[in-house]
Amino acid sequence: MVDRLGRYAPSVATWGEVRLDAIPLDQVRARILVADNEADLFAGPLTEVVSGRRERPAEAVARAVHASAADDIVQGLPEGLDSAVAAQGRSLSGVSVNGCGW
Repeated sequence: MVDRLGRYAPSVATWGEVRLDAIPLDQVRARILVADNEADLFAGPLTEVVSGRRERPAEAVARAVHASAADDIVQGLPEGLDSAVAAQGRSLSGVSVNGCGW
């Protein structure tokens, strides 16, 4: 299914009422990120990691964190969204969520 959304495989998937194959590929790939299980998590401030390739307003980053149900994880970080993330997310593996190690 993910390959179809990213237009790596033929599909009749739609974005609203518009078929994805009718939208220019660069526009689809700018909005839909397909990452495999071996994908690397970049190092840096969490805000930059969440923002991806472009600079995003703080409100957009906060909405993305909320949509991914990660608010409690960010709240458990010492500096919240400004916290540094180690490569591969190693610094996130011990984050306490509701008093429990994650």
